[in-house]
Amino acid sequence: MTSFASIVAVVLGFGCGGGFDGGDDEPPFDAGTDGDAGSDADSDSDTDPGVCDADGDGFVDAYPACDGDDCVDTDPTVHPGAADAAGDAIDQDCDGLDGVDADGDGHASLPSGGDDCDDADEAVSPESRGDWLAETIGAIAIPENVPSTAIAVDGSGAVHVVYDDDGDLTHATKVDAVWEVERIDSATSLSWEVSGDEVAMARGSDDSLHVVYCGEDGHDVRYAASRGGAWTTETIARRGALTGCHLSIALDEADLPRFTYADFSGGEDLWFFVTGEPGAWTSEEIGRCDCPPIEGSNPASLAFGPGNSAHVALRAPGEVLHLVLVDGVWTTDSFEDGGSEEPTIAVDDLGIVHLAFEDSYVTNASGAWVSTEFGDVITDDAVRIALDASNAVHLAYRIWGLAEENGVGYATNASGAWVARFVEGRSDAEGGDRLGYHPSLALDSDGEPHIASVDWDLEEVRYLRHAPDDGVDWDCDGVD
Repeated sequence: MTSFASIVAVVLGFGCGGGFDGGDDEPPFDAGTDGDAGSDADSDSDTDPGVCDADGDGFVDAYPACDGDDCVDTDPTVHPGAADAAGDAIDQDCDGLDGVDADGDGHASLPSGGDDCDDADEAVSPESRGDWLAETIGAIAIPENVPSTAIAVDGSGAVHVVYDDDGDLTHATKVDAVWEVERIDSATSLSWEVSGDEVAMARGSDDSLHVVYCGEDGHDVRYAASRGGAWTTETIARRGALTGCHLSIALDEADLPRFTYADFSGGEDLWFFVTGEPGAWTSEEIGRCDCPPIEGSNPASLAFGPGNSAHVALRAPGEVLHLVLVDGVWTTDSFEDGGSEEPTIAVDDLGIVHLAFEDSYVTNASGAWVSTEFGDVITDDAVRIALDASNAVHLAYRIWGLAEENGVGYATNASGAWVARFVEGRSDAEGGDRLGYHPSLALDSDGEPHIASVDWDLEEVRYLRHAPDDGVDWDCDGVD
């Protein structure tokens, strides 16, 4: 009579040349000496194709006991090296992506229907930062809140950055590949965690530098100018508020500096426009609002347009206001918006207004205010805006609130469509939630962007620039 044990042995194939050939504690029980030509599940020199290559495609199952690389061992069309066309939601080649990703950068190749224009170089992809260079300008002391930055690029291509270093208004410029740092004014008040508007800078057509900043006790609005390398400083206004100054600066057609600042006093937001010249400044109230303050005061942003028209953007409850000064008369229009961050403004040579805040770009190019999302942005800071010679828009902003990565973002519509990307980032675990504070933006004569920001975690001022033409389209946007 055949024993029960013999029946079990026949059914399971123990001792046979294929299938389950032994019986230890590891699936698929490959402990004998079967000598077959398949995979050895537990590294005992035995092999077993019937278990670890169930679909017979010649690739071993990725199941841990088989230790292979076939991600779906029940489908012979799915295995490493298989043709994988993007768009069918199936990872046929087991590279973790729908489509072919030969360089492993997380983007499928163009031929497979993806967006990676060079699938042989992992540094090239739509998310690449290979065309951005980052460096530290210098260490700073951050006693309480994060200092603001401002940046400008002169006609020679030299980069100028101003910021607060523990109460000192500081100017840094790069000379012979080395950052040279000098103090402009002492006992300033530029460090505010919730705003990046305690210092602003503009460059004159003669490469003069003009800086407006908060004074020592938060009451003074101060002005510094450099002509030929020598700095002069003076107070241009006295404020009642102890909150951030929320400053903006722009040069008019005569290269004269004009300023806006905010004053939160007695429960009202007050906005002022400053004209005049050194030693003789005049502040004019241009608006007030008995409204809830945004982090203590609602900032305004200033730009000049054709005909020496002054344009100011500011936020009121539920709307954004656009004020225009022409021939001494202010007019106002607005559009509804329920956001909370301040708008920043630029005006092109056609008189078209461009605004940016949070994840929105707004323009009146069509005659009405039209809003577009320029990217998937979460920010608690102002979005900086600049226009190049072709009136293309460039934006810099802080990306915050993402566990996987935070830092500095940049977006432009220079190609005709918005392209937004990280230019420097770290995960929260690496201190990314404190990277990219209060970015500032400037364009050089070629329209290339330059960004300054603060790394609160490392207590550094950072400088990022778009790399010069090197013949490589790093981010696959069709432009070097």
